[in-house]
Amino acid sequence: VAVSIWRSVTKAGRTRLTIRAGERAISTRAYAVLVTSNRLGEDWRRQRLDEGVLELHLMRAAHFAGRAKAGFELLSGRWREGEAIESVAADKIEIASSRPRIWVAVDGELRREDMPLRFAVERAKISVLLPRQ
Repeated sequence: VAVSIWRSVTKAGRTRLTIRAGERAISTRAYAVLVTSNRLGEDWRRQRLDEGVLELHLMRAAHFAGRAKAGFELLSGRWREGEAIESVAADKIEIASSRPRIWVAVDGELRREDMPLRFAVERAKISVLLPRQ
């Protein structure tokens, strides 16, 4: 996850975004946006895989010192209590920009995607095989 964030930050630059996360509307300029399925713990691991929410993480810092602070908070595991990264949980997230395409990291791979980006939780969409208890 940290490598994806770093690539996104250094490749894309600061971008003006309009975000709808559930009922919340956010208009901002951000260096990095991360959308995850289920909430992440401070160690960037999911405590649950069946929570049924998306989590949006924003890094808005415009100057190097702010981005360095975000990096320190990420590496030290203090990003939840710090100010450099804002997180919002929702069942649907839409990200729009005046740019027709933006750089997006998907499962660690950086690629250009058409705007807007839409994410939604779809419950019970896949079958999972489990061993007998």
